[in-house]
Amino acid sequence: MSSPFLFSDSESEGEAPHASSSHVRGTHGHRMQSIRFSTTVPLHRCRFRPGDQTSADPYVLQRQESLYEKDKFAYDYDAPNFHVRQSVIYIDASDASPGGNAPQPRTIVKRGLNATIHSQVTILPEHDKTRQEWYRKVGELIAAVMFNKLPKNRQDRPFVLGRFPTDMVFFRRAKTHSDKPESRLKPRSDAYLRSTTGMIFRTPQEFARHAMWLMDGQPSDATGRSLCLCKFCDRVEDPRRPGKSLPGPQRPITKDLYLLAGYSTAEAEVFSREASVEVDELIFEWSDSE
Repeated sequence: MSSPFLFSDSESEGEAPHASSSHVRGTHGHRMQSIRFSTTVPLHRCRFRPGDQTSADPYVLQRQESLYEKDKFAYDYDAPNFHVRQSVIYIDASDASPGGNAPQPRTIVKRGLNATIHSQVTILPEHDKTRQEWYRKVGELIAAVMFNKLPKNRQDRPFVLGRFPTDMVFFRRAKTHSDKPESRLKPRSDAYLRSTTGMIFRTPQEFARHAMWLMDGQPSDATGRSLCLCKFCDRVEDPRRPGKSLPGPQRPITKDLYLLAGYSTAEAEVFSREASVEVDELIFEWSDSE
């Protein structure tokens, strides 16, 4: 296992930022400012990225024969913030707001356009196909980064997420526009995972990094800034509002995740284009300020 501490009071351009550096990145991922502290820097597996040699080693799981799939291996593990049973990952920590996370149906008036947007919300049950697909995709990425277990290994039972963290709400929103008659016949329908008002994950890839951070105990740096690499925690400077920040771009996050999962650069590029949504209008539509 790597040493759990790294002594550093500097950071080279292009390196993964360590816990001693508090920063906000520019809109293209460039660091805008950095506050350095000469301090002991804890290592965390949730921050592991391609080429990184400073993060903690992957968790070492206990291998056994699968109880559910013939001629395959499954894994168990117990940790303070998560546990694994037969390759099913259970996250036992959560940063979600207690209760009341399910958004309410609402009608939004588009000022100046004499039009309205109506949103209908449905909480998706445990057996829902979309929920199960999220469990599969998030589990695959967690296993690759946190356990170094790659999905292309056919000897192992595939890793899946067993449930979402406590108080997170998985829902589907169907949206119709009064100025788009075709939307009444076929409303736009998308699934989301909501943790708090300002943190609504729209794809499994968006949630994966945040899930890993929860598993590692929600680490933060010396200033109290989250060390999570998800787009909502690792924010960028808003070019239109000096001093303000926005969720970071998802595409490079998704690409890194699939490279770590053993996919080629070309495959990771395709996944990052398909799974990434860069315009974060949802956060503003569901904000409590409306």
